[in-house]
Amino acid sequence: MFPDFRSPKTYVSLILLIVMFIVPIATGTPFWTNLFVLLFVFSALSVAWNIVGGYAGQLSLGHAVFYGIGGYTATLLTQNFGISPWFGMLVGAAISAVVAIIISYPTLRLRGPFFALATIAILEVVRLLVIHEESWTGGSSGISLPLNIGWAWIVFREKINYVIIAFGLFLLVTWVSWYIRKSRIGHYLIAIREREDAALAVGIHTVRVKIIAAVVSAMLTSIIGTFHITYLTFVDPSSAFSLELSIQVAMFALIGGLGTVAGPIAGTFLVLPIAELARGWLSSVGNGMHGLIYGLILVAVVLTIPRGLAGAF
Repeated sequence: MFPDFRSPKTYVSLILLIVMFIVPIATGTPFWTNLFVLLFVFSALSVAWNIVGGYAGQLSLGHAVFYGIGGYTATLLTQNFGISPWFGMLVGAAISAVVAIIISYPTLRLRGPFFALATIAILEVVRLLVIHEESWTGGSSGISLPLNIGWAWIVFREKINYVIIAFGLFLLVTWVSWYIRKSRIGHYLIAIREREDAALAVGIHTVRVKIIAAVVSAMLTSIIGTFHITYLTFVDPSSAFSLELSIQVAMFALIGGLGTVAGPIAGTFLVLPIAELARGWLSSVGNGMHGLIYGLILVAVVLTIPRGLAGAF
């Protein structure tokens, strides 16, 4: 399934994607290169989260667990066995799929805030386990990725290569999200989100469909997590299994428009640059001022355009 190239919206989308890719290459400065890597990474994370949180309406606040699994898997395989992060990316995605099934089968039967609380609890349990297993995870101190230069190790001196990979992964995640939204499973997920009892009554196996969405979302999140942690060349439990990261990714989707393909991307491209600039400009004022900016933007969007940017336009 591919986009309809007879639709004007398709051409507008293609033009926007080309502009997204050209801007960091044309500028070439470290700031813009890093900013667009972050934009592509967090857009992809938000799009992946939206498959569960937006399409299915399941508020997962522990989604960073899959980000951390991907990053730790690739880093440990590279450090201990000299295996390329590309292969570690696939192994991490497979482990995340298994973990997603184990977690989802009992928790996706919960409704309302109970599911969100369960995901937070699971995230905290995994974080503590990683800290406890200090002999091979490095504990709370974390571990550094070996700095082997080259495409095989996703470590470069020319930072523009990170933009190319981040953009490619961003396109992959966006296409998967679009494909699911247009497929039968996508319609099932929307039906479950709107009224689960009615969906169950017409023969939709609601738990199975939600598990499929959770597994796909987990695998995509793990892949992006592997790349981002490789880009940072360091991983520790507090950042890899961060509740703040989960909330941040969910907030981008909420600001952009839950349950839409473009919503999480719009939310990320609106908020993240403002927050990064605020981090630089207001760092002397006090630590965490960028968090205040996040909060103010979220309040403004909820009060003025509750359906999000994509819903409004």
